[in-house]
Amino acid sequence: MDKKAISKDRKIYLRKQKMNKIAILTVQIIIVVGFILAWEILANIGIIDSFIASQPSRIVKTFLNLSR
Repeated sequence: MDKKAISKDRKIYLRKQKMNKIAILTVQIIIVVGFILAWEILANIGIIDSFIASQPSRIVKTFLNLSR
């Protein structure tokens, strides 16, 4: 398809769709990072029993030790 054949309205629509996808991905990443941070903090404070739910930092350390 020739880029010149795309109308101005179509370009605007496609740009909005792309920005919408980027915004959704950004929010999803923020939610996951926020969840992991809250989990780590709550486990450090003692609100979450780290024996049952562990901690993200301990999980990462374990994976790193297993990969060696």
